[in-house]
Amino acid sequence: VFKAFDEDADGYLCCDEMRRFADETGFKGTDGDWREEYEFACSDMFLDPSTGVPIKEFAKLVSDPKGHCYCVDQELRSILDALPTKAEAQSKAEVARIRRG
Repeated sequence: VFKAFDEDADGYLCCDEMRRFADETGFKGTDGDWREEYEFACSDMFLDPSTGVPIKEFAKLVSDPKGHCYCVDQELRSILDALPTKAEAQSKAEVARIRRG
């Protein structure tokens, strides 16, 4: 799941990449709400928000039953299965670009 959301493959989930994950797990707030939540989570984990969340900390987030990002394995599998593959996403982006002219 981490790799699926790590769009730039830098080994960290930035604010926007974490937002995509949060949206998949039911986050319904505004962009401002998300930024505040993301910065709080990074602060809580002693991470620099501009660097992002590494896989080790992401694993802790989704494994903590008391946390906001907790997911059982089946939920993570469902999220992963629902995501388009990178090839599908690139194809859709290419079609949209062509249609725009």
